[in-house]
This record gives sequence, C-alpha cells and structure tokens, in this order.
Amino acid sequence: MRMPATLAAALLGLAAQFATAPALAQDIPMVQGEITKIDSSQKKLTIRHGAIPHIGMNQPMMMVFKVADPAMIDTVAVGDHIQFRADRIRGDLTVIEIEKE
Repeated sequence: MRMPATLAAALLGLAAQFATAPALAQDIPMVQGEITKIDSSQKKLTIRHGAIPHIGMNQPMMMVFKVADPAMIDTVAVGDHIQFRADRIRGDLTVIEIEKE
C-alpha cells in the first residue's frame, strides 16, 4: 500500500524536527532574564528575557512560563536577574533550569 505524498511529507518533517531537537537540557542555551511577576498558585513566572530562538522567540520580550519544578518558585523574587533554560514541554513554555545572576 502506498502512502499519500502529504502524509509522507508530514512524517519526514516530524522526523526532521526530532532529529534537530536538543537531546539534553544542557544543550539548550541559557538566556538572561528578569523576574517581573510570580504566580505561586499557578506555578508560573513572568520573565522579561532575551531571544530564545529554539522555541521561536527571536526577539527579546516578556512571557509567562510554567516551571518544571515547583520548588523553583521559592528560589526567586520579583526583580531578580537570572539565567535560565526554557523549552516547550507538552506545548507549554516551561523553565527547566534557573540560576540567579
């Protein structure tokens, strides 16, 4: 049975996406940012940050991120300057590592 061309193209595109995706967290670049808001109940941080090209943020901006580990919320305060790694996890922008500057 032959696979329709559109399905084959979609599968090739998906395979290419996974082939170029970072394998490990340390492969994801650290980005500078500043904590502007903390939402402890939702486990989210609002961060003013530099470009994060691997998740399509090619310009500095301010975004809301989930945290991979809820304990991260207790390590930062509004106004803190940080270095962090972020990625899309199950479709959500998520901070996976954070360090104070």
